[in-house]
Amino acid sequence: MRAVCLLVLALVGLAVLCRTAPAQAQLPPRIAVRLEYEPIPGMDCPSADDLHNYLMAQLGYDPIVETATSTLVVRLRKQGKVFEADSFVRDANGADLWHEPPIHNDMDCWEIAQDAARAVRIGLGPSAWPNRTPPVWLAAEPAPAPPPEASPPPTAAPPPVQTPTAGRGAPSSPSRNPGMSNSILRGVEVTAGISGAVLATPDKVAMGVEVGAAARFAWGSAGFQFRGMYGLTTPESVPIGSSLWAGMAILCVSKALPRGASVCGLAAATWLHTEIEAPYSVAHGDALYPAAGLRVMYDARLPGNLWFLRFEAEATVRLRQINIAVAEADTYRIAWTSKPIVPTIGLGIAKVFE
Repeated sequence: MRAVCLLVLALVGLAVLCRTAPAQAQLPPRIAVRLEYEPIPGMDCPSADDLHNYLMAQLGYDPIVETATSTLVVRLRKQGKVFEADSFVRDANGADLWHEPPIHNDMDCWEIAQDAARAVRIGLGPSAWPNRTPPVWLAAEPAPAPPPEASPPPTAAPPPVQTPTAGRGAPSSPSRNPGMSNSILRGVEVTAGISGAVLATPDKVAMGVEVGAAARFAWGSAGFQFRGMYGLTTPESVPIGSSLWAGMAILCVSKALPRGASVCGLAAATWLHTEIEAPYSVAHGDALYPAAGLRVMYDARLPGNLWFLRFEAEATVRLRQINIAVAEADTYRIAWTSKPIVPTIGLGIAKVFE
């Protein structure tokens, strides 16, 4: 009898799953609009295609449909040092159906365009229509997917006269101040590159690689970087091989600077390793020391706008002096004494993830 009950329960559960599966597999609602874009005249701003790509990246699909009845208008302006984006949706007669309060930042034209795309996602994306479909003036044709013979999306349910009001009211709670929500974290970047330094090791020149990551904010970035360098040994009376390894915490400010430029402060823990061939030996050949420095960076934007070619110039101050002594016969002599300031240059690639 217990086996029969279990079998009945299993069949009932299977039936419920089969009945509810189509509803669970339904895709989130999509919007369809035409795009009207007004960049800032005479400034380096994204093109309409760039903004189109930003919108697709934010929403996860292409919302721009030439046959749509409504138009998304994005207007960029600059007032003094502040960039502003005004985004709204209007119907064929020019009446406003949805209007987002203007958002601002003091970065550049590219950043404010990306902020505008984020604001559209917050105000008109899937999270703006929980458990319901967008109003008729905004809804896209149903995407080719699951519901087999499910009823088509309602085309005449909500009265068109009242839907604009509902459309404007629905997203208000999450998107009334998108500028504030987006100004905290602008993305995460990862970097990789090569670097060269003089006076860093007993060898005159050292070359190596560096990798890092940072969080990007409206005012700049904060992150870390690891660097490994090998001394390029030169013919000396007693050649000393060397390598240098550093872990750095870096804080950069780009606000109020020319586009792409940053000034950074850094703190580093550095390990210097030296070695020498017999019959000589090195005393105190390994040393761990702290350092602090100043870095100037410039990012040149590459096609795609999320890739950058990065140039670095840096001066690091050793907070501890290092002396390398070489043993010759029964005596030691100082073969190298560290210089207090180490100049370094670097070239790398940075990729930003929003």
